[in-house]
Amino acid sequence: MDRRHGRAGALGTLAAWLLALVAAPAGAGWWEIHQADAAFDLAGARRAALAAVASDPLGADAVAAALWWLDTLDELPDPGEIITAVDGPRDPELEFLLARIEAELSGRPPAGSLAPAELAGPFGVFDALDLERGVVPADVDLPPLGTPWTRPWQPYRVLVSTTDGTVSVPEPMDAGGIVLAAWTLEAAPGTAAWMAVEGSGNLNLELDGRELARLRYCGERDAEVTWFRVQLEPGLHRLRAELGSRPPGRVRISLYDGSGGPVGVATRDAAAGGWAPSTAVAELPPALAREAHDWTLTPKRSQANFAYYARRALARHPDALSH
Repeated sequence: MDRRHGRAGALGTLAAWLLALVAAPAGAGWWEIHQADAAFDLAGARRAALAAVASDPLGADAVAAALWWLDTLDELPDPGEIITAVDGPRDPELEFLLARIEAELSGRPPAGSLAPAELAGPFGVFDALDLERGVVPADVDLPPLGTPWTRPWQPYRVLVSTTDGTVSVPEPMDAGGIVLAAWTLEAAPGTAAWMAVEGSGNLNLELDGRELARLRYCGERDAEVTWFRVQLEPGLHRLRAELGSRPPGRVRISLYDGSGGPVGVATRDAAAGGWAPSTAVAELPPALAREAHDWTLTPKRSQANFAYYARRALARHPDALSH
């Protein structure tokens, strides 16, 4: 009798433990992912990441979980399962990361990325210095669209599409100086969007003739991904990115709506001007902004969350620790 009771008790304990193990990921967040990852528990981190994305796709934990997933893509047994873990509204940064995951697996540009792009150049010879001097001509003074590349020193202007949506000057065409990546967009009424600018190297960004940002050494000094809140009135708009060549400049730009879906803007051939009104402000996406505002209210989780976001901020402001 005692043996049966002991066995039943052991089975009950085991069942309770298994139930807790299965149920635990439902409330999982970045802290649990961080702990499992630090313990080399890939299966546990995977379960926690899926639960974080499914339980609160508008929250910062889901964004951090998707970023961990993207960084761990090659080690996961079913790397595509996170894409279907959430249905419905999600934070724009979460959609941005899920689109990058899907693009890595499919070999196609991420959903929301702008393509094709104009590529024109070369302008100037001094790279970052010429970015400060403004050597890239206005649209009306660029070579005609369709001007082919023939020699490294002769200007060209062509349409380009790439397998991942990233725009840069191909190595055989690289003669130094500055190249221009540009898009002419046609916006529908009420187009409000989150714009993600993925950059490497040095670049100047401009919308409808107004400078938005000068980004230098993206991923080292400035952020690898910079976010803007944009409002595009109906009509044509012009987005330009001037890219330095040392180090090689690259850019990919994506647009998402407030629910995380890709914004349906159409790319057009170059136009002469007369751009519709627009506004653009550098702004953190909602989940990241909320986490930055109230991270002190959740001490345990924020030990990992704040360290993660602090590293991203310090990449943009390396002198912050000296003040």
